[in-house]
Amino acid sequence: VDVRIIAATNRDLEQFVKEGKFRDDLFYRLNVVRITLPSLVERREDIPMLVHHFLQKCAAGAMHAVRGVLPETMDLLMQYRWPGNVRELENAIERAVSLSHGPLLTPDDLPASLRRTELPVKEPAGTTGHNDEGCLSLEEVEKRHLVRVLKETRGNKVKAAKILGIDRRTLYRMADRFGLDLGDDADNGEGEVETK
Repeated sequence: VDVRIIAATNRDLEQFVKEGKFRDDLFYRLNVVRITLPSLVERREDIPMLVHHFLQKCAAGAMHAVRGVLPETMDLLMQYRWPGNVRELENAIERAVSLSHGPLLTPDDLPASLRRTELPVKEPAGTTGHNDEGCLSLEEVEKRHLVRVLKETRGNKVKAAKILGIDRRTLYRMADRFGLDLGDDADNGEGEVETK
């Protein structure tokens, strides 16, 4: 019997293993090939293409054809945080098409949660680098992105610099500015990342 298991999660299973909330043997059995899919908020440039796709999909069963969206409607769709990711976007478009009376989706066709001008932003507990409005500073965003890339490359400085589009000297300067210890400059560029 040849069996292949495909498992998906939106949780940090490595962290759960460290905390004893997930069996490590099961984690390593499942984690043979890992494919990381970014959330919709991390790939906003895909939203117009997805909206177009969902409009075409809805057109087949709709009483009337919706050809597109008004620019202000697309602006709202682009600004929303999409905690439910692509599934939430698809449901919002399907609902909007059902309620629409014209050939273009208007902001009024969207769910009320999308039309709010101030949308709640849920940040992880204990985050630092927020300003008075609760937003992350640009410096904190850069630091988090650098740490994330270094984790993804398992501390490989050559790969991290390539992904970031910078040279290794700039990588070291950034790490120093953010208080990150990249370890020694080994030939392979790999090492652990520690916060100073």
